[in-house]
Amino acid sequence: SRGHRVGEENAILREGFWTRHTHVVPHYRLQTVETRRTVFQRRLDLADVTADTASSATLTRRDATAHDVDSETARALHRTLRERLQSSVERARFR
Repeated sequence: SRGHRVGEENAILREGFWTRHTHVVPHYRLQTVETRRTVFQRRLDLADVTADTASSATLTRRDATAHDVDSETARALHRTLRERLQSSVERARFR
């Protein structure tokens, strides 16, 4: 019930079984990308990757997060989101 996809214009992160939440995060709205690992995730070589934006959703703690992805995928997702964030910042700077 969890998944993620990074497209050209946005990142899509999905979670939930009974109540599914799908977060569509445009790359130009990204502010930070964060990877976290708990003690239990470290043992299983898993991580959470959060695409943080400046929206009211963060007040309710419904961050756009890819939960429990393996470490290699988490690194690749983090790297890709950071690259998209950087390119959107550069585009905005030269407008």
